[in-house]
Amino acid sequence: MALILFAFPWVDIQCSKQTMATQTGFQLANGQVTAVDPVTGNASESSGGTYDGDSPNSAPLVGFAFLAIIAAMVCSSIAIFRNLRLFETLGFALPAVALGLLLSQLAVELPVKKSLKESIVEQSTDNASLDDPFSGMGNSSNALMMSSIQVKMSPAFYLELIVLGIPVLMLAGTLLRRVQKTTVSSPPDLP
Repeated sequence: MALILFAFPWVDIQCSKQTMATQTGFQLANGQVTAVDPVTGNASESSGGTYDGDSPNSAPLVGFAFLAIIAAMVCSSIAIFRNLRLFETLGFALPAVALGLLLSQLAVELPVKKSLKESIVEQSTDNASLDDPFSGMGNSSNALMMSSIQVKMSPAFYLELIVLGIPVLMLAGTLLRRVQKTTVSSPPDLP
């Protein structure tokens, strides 16, 4: 389920509360954006820069989270067929790593949001450097534009966090039971 959710839109880029572009989990990892025509609703995929992974819009933590999910699936499969405790533990621990990476990316700031801010600031500094008497008007329109642009996480992203949180809770429950067993099985020291 966690891998399937990577194909759903995670980021919704809106201008005046109307969707202008979206990013799936895969697109967020490699910096691509799907532009949405506000009139027709047609979507067209475009790159947010170069496609070599060094795009200013790429989020490498999301890519590492994807790899952690794949590794968790492999470890879980090995644990099922070989009944190895180490791979079972890794099958539960790697989703915790993926969850941490996604939350870290969210805390740092989404690359597409940062890129939008930088392009608006760059545009306003270009207008100011022209010694244009109307540059103040351009700066205020840029501020207005920035206030009308919103980058929101979609429900699919939050569902991904919940799906990754389930194995984390299962791992925490298992570890708690192990700790309780060791404290119950060892007799208390009598004076």
